[in-house]
Amino acid sequence: MQQAGPHGLEPAPEEKRRCSVTPIHHASEVMASELVRMWAHRSIGEARELLASPDVTVTNQADKELQLLKLLELDSLVSEAFASCAEAERKGGA
Repeated sequence: MQQAGPHGLEPAPEEKRRCSVTPIHHASEVMASELVRMWAHRSIGEARELLASPDVTVTNQADKELQLLKLLELDSLVSEAFASCAEAERKGGA
């Protein structure tokens, strides 16, 4: 539900999303829609803050912390890649 942008990852507009949520077992389409509504417009910072909260429980706390760091790293890598491409375009176009 994210797309790459010059400032890192950002929420993708609905027409550009490359994901789908399919309910399984006893889940309903309403639950699937609620998941999309809950996450589709969140920034990486908002998602990280929500996922870092103590009420989000995991089997291994160290894994949770590692994955939260990876969100920030991925966001930074996307931003750096955009900057690098922009720089290459400036040098190539000069």
